[in-house]
Amino acid sequence: MQDREKLAQIKAFLDINILNTKPKVLGEKIKVTYRKYFSKTTVNSQPIYSLSL
Repeated sequence: MQDREKLAQIKAFLDINILNTKPKVLGEKIKVTYRKYFSKTTVNSQPIYSLSL
């Protein structure tokens, strides 16, 4: 594993488990909907999603 990747993993562990940092969000929430583009069908009782643009 490269040194840079190892340091990134250590920093991520520290941020989440020790420092308890929260994500920084700038601006207001934006609702994202995907129902307009995805259609759901079932095959053998398993859901299958298809993308239609």
